[in-house]
Parts: sequence; C-alpha cells; structure tokens
Amino acid sequence: MGSKLVYLHLHYSSGGTVQELCHTLNIPTISIYPILNTLREEGLVERKGSQYVCTPT
Repeated sequence: MGSKLVYLHLHYSSGGTVQELCHTLNIPTISIYPILNTLREEGLVERKGSQYVCTPT
C-alpha cells in the first residue's frame, strides 16, 4: 500500500524529496527509503539530485 501512495504522490506532484514525502504522507523516514528503493528497482521512479521523480513512460 505504501508503494502505491508514494508513487501516486510523486506522479501528481512532479517529484519530491524524502523529507517532503515523509511530511506530506505521514510516513516515517525509516519506512520511506525501502519503498523508494523498491520503486527504483522496478523502474518506476528515479533520483535526480535530492528529488525522486517518476520515470517517463
């Protein structure tokens, strides 16, 4: 469930930092990193500097 929420937020907000995701989605930092890593491994998001964004489809 967390992965979908993070992905949708990144998609509709055009990206965000770890801190923004944690604050906006009320997800602890320790939980957000594994979610982002999973999304990156699946090729759904990428990191650009301090921002995470959805990969172009």
